Amino acid sequence: METRIESSAASCPAIAPNVPSTPAERVAMAFFGSSGTLRPTIVAICAEPGMGREDVMSRVLALARAQGARVVRRDFRDATPGAACRSLVRLAKQLSEGGSVVAVGIYELPPSDESQVVRQARAIRRMRDAGAAVLLVVRPEARQLLEALPERLSIAAETLLYSPAQLGGERASQAVLRVTRGIPRLVRAVSTATRDSLDSELPLEYYDALASLLESALRPSLSDEERRLRLAIILLGGASTSELREVLGTLHDDLLASLGDGAPLFGLARDLTVFNCLSGAVPGALSTCLRRVAPTSALFPDVASACLSHLVERGRIARASILATLPECVPALPVVAEHAAEFIDAGECRLVLHAAEVAEGLDEGDRSRIRTVVRALDTHGACPLPREMTTPPGDGSALGLLVGSRRLLQGRVPSPGLDIRASGELGRRLAAHVAACSLMLRGAFSVALGMLLGTPEEAGRPCVSGALLAIDRDLAQMLAGGSLTGADEAVERAGEFIRRRPLRGLSGCLVIHDLVRAALGSVGARGEGLGGVALGHERSADPVVQVVALLAGAFADLWGGSVAGALVRATRAESVARQFDSDYLARLALLLADVSRFVLGDDMAPRVAEEPRDDLDEVTTLVWEVMLTAEGERLVAASPRDEVPWDALWLIRALLACPREISAGLLEHMPARWRRALPRPKPASREPEPPVSEPPRAPEPAFPEASKPVRVSLLGGFALSVRGRRVPEERLNRRNTKSMLTYLVLHGGRAKRFQVAEQVWPDCDYTLGFGRVYQATTALRSIVAEVDDTLSLFVSSRKSGEVTIDMGLVSCDVPEFRALAREAVDSHDAERSLECAQAAERLYAGDLYLPPSDATGFVASVRAELKCLYADAMVEGSAAALELGRDRTAVRLAENAVMADEMREDAVSALVRALTACGREADAARERRAFEGRVARLARRGRGSRTRDARRGGEARPEHAGTP
Repeated sequence: METRIESSAASCPAIAPNVPSTPAERVAMAFFGSSGTLRPTIVAICAEPGMGREDVMSRVLALARAQGARVVRRDFRDATPGAACRSLVRLAKQLSEGGSVVAVGIYELPPSDESQVVRQARAIRRMRDAGAAVLLVVRPEARQLLEALPERLSIAAETLLYSPAQLGGERASQAVLRVTRGIPRLVRAVSTATRDSLDSELPLEYYDALASLLESALRPSLSDEERRLRLAIILLGGASTSELREVLGTLHDDLLASLGDGAPLFGLARDLTVFNCLSGAVPGALSTCLRRVAPTSALFPDVASACLSHLVERGRIARASILATLPECVPALPVVAEHAAEFIDAGECRLVLHAAEVAEGLDEGDRSRIRTVVRALDTHGACPLPREMTTPPGDGSALGLLVGSRRLLQGRVPSPGLDIRASGELGRRLAAHVAACSLMLRGAFSVALGMLLGTPEEAGRPCVSGALLAIDRDLAQMLAGGSLTGADEAVERAGEFIRRRPLRGLSGCLVIHDLVRAALGSVGARGEGLGGVALGHERSADPVVQVVALLAGAFADLWGGSVAGALVRATRAESVARQFDSDYLARLALLLADVSRFVLGDDMAPRVAEEPRDDLDEVTTLVWEVMLTAEGERLVAASPRDEVPWDALWLIRALLACPREISAGLLEHMPARWRRALPRPKPASREPEPPVSEPPRAPEPAFPEASKPVRVSLLGGFALSVRGRRVPEERLNRRNTKSMLTYLVLHGGRAKRFQVAEQVWPDCDYTLGFGRVYQATTALRSIVAEVDDTLSLFVSSRKSGEVTIDMGLVSCDVPEFRALAREAVDSHDAERSLECAQAAERLYAGDLYLPPSDATGFVASVRAELKCLYADAMVEGSAAALELGRDRTAVRLAENAVMADEMREDAVSALVRALTACGREADAARERRAFEGRVARLARRGRGSRTRDARRGGEARPEHAGTP
């Protein structure tokens, strides 16, 4: 950055633009001149607070003191103009009496009237004439004093900014300059942050510094016109100056020019046509700093209201939502009500409801309409909707489309021939969601996917319509073709957005997506965990969610062998889905019910689909052909077409995982093109019983969260999840909740109250300890109830004096690890031993979590036991891997054992054997020598301690000589 020094009478040698000098060094060059020695001069710095002015002055005066000059400093931050005048006059008189070389620092002279400015300028000249070097620091509102000193050297405000060279070069400084613009106070606030963190999350110190700068930018010492201008820029964030003129009514160019010269915080362009304030350039800046701006906004309520209206008209809804929380924006709330759909799309349902309640001049019909829509979007199940919206389901208004999205979860689908017209980007996105969901409820997943892929995503900000489209797109991709893709970040962000806002009425879309993903992910895994996930939604108040949950549970029952349960669930699903406008889900439920009856051995009359047939009908025809052929009959109807039913491939995959009675026949009768379209079709039969000589296999830990609703992870740290949702750490740090839960889970889920009190609260008596136990259990109940209020985690009885956790609801990684590790040690099958050892390795993320309170040492003993068991499993797994010829795996497992306990000889021996098998004899010898050295050091320490004990005993004997 090039340093600019302005003066009407003299100038200083220019500093090279790329010299990596600090702001203090650049000012010192002007203060001391090219000779580098102190000389009579007046140097003035006019800049905003936060620009490092005081630090620069201190450093420059320190350099003058180092040259032997006498330093005099005056700070007038809290002085009145009159007091400042008198002080300067006295100081000038003292300096004129002569003496040594003097450097004078004058800081923060207050704005003064014309007569006082004349006296101040006269005193400063008198100091300079007496041979003093004067460094003057003032705020922009006191620039009148500088105009009275034309002979001064003026330091431009940009001289005080940090340059890219100071921040580590061009590339490294881009992220810092983007959020600080070189302002010293902001640069210091982000000095501890890394470059990557600046792109994702700024430190709290930065927001504190920015809030302080914004507050000082609106200081009372400025004129009202300046404060109004600055307030408008801060609230708008970024816009053109013509828009700024529309908000303020009148705008003086000289005020804009002064901001452009010395206030980088506001980001005015050099031609003064646009601005980009840091309050708009930094994410979350306005919401974080609004509290510090609010007092000034209350003084100029018309500015805040005008800014709110302008932001809404320009479509900047997220920023307008923040601004609407100011009390002075109440007169502008009718604008929020007029754009209710846009604010709902931003997730601001409560703001819209508040605006509808308090906005003046709003039609009562519109007020009631908005109120009903917002409450419908925040309500599960059946809810009243505005009558004018229920009659034409293709209402193209944004509010009408939001209601249409809500009605889809009740099974109400627009007719196929209805043309849903919508205006604006929001309307088009919502219309695409309604149309796509209507197609998917009819089973046309490929058509829905094609339409969704052609719909542009919302790139500017997170919103309801964008979240719904992301969910729809991933759901259609899973069901069109039957392949399960990886987790989509867009869907995760969409789910987080919907869960954190009052949009319970639309959360059913997310539940359906999660159920479908869980079902397709459980194909071939005997439906493990799927039934528990589906059970939580089988009584959902949204009929479509209820039907999808029942169908997912039916599939889980079929895959797991509980055919009677599948029949019950499929029959319930069909009875509910029969009320929908589309019969796709009802036909699917009927097909599952028929498959269940066939597996159970019931007699059924064939159901033949009529023309025209969709992909579900084609699969239904194939299933009936299989079922009747198995009973010796023949289906008198057209056979399945040869074209691949892409929209039902997911169903074929699911049916191929059913019992062999149906899956084997499907593969036999399936057209060849269907079979080629499937990714590895294999009939899923019931697993045979394990041989008597082999112990039963331990449960696979692939999807532990899905098996039981509550998951406690203790290896490598503490984590608690309820229905797959992680409970924040801060919620568990209260009332020793983690300590108690850790103890109970490791204790088998049951312990006496006095045992819990002695373990977690050893300093309390039993009366107080029992009370603490009750408080902790209550806290845990409330944490679980926030996610699912149907779960009852504790089964406690005051008579028994026990605290009992229902372990049927809780899974934990510790017993899973124990089972895998013990099977790895005990199994006589090398393949099974290696498989279990590798599973135990994946599960052992670290040593057992040690809670803050472990008074009895119970958890510490379990921790030592698990560490030893881990080492045993790794040693046996290494031996099994060597036996199977997997030398590198053997090395890795043996290294794990040595890391767990470096003093175990069997672990070191396993590592030496594995390294030798890999041809790494030198490494094997080094490991053996290192182990022998550790053993020798331990032996020497043992002998040294015994010698010291003996010496202490010898010194103590004379005192007790003669004692028997």
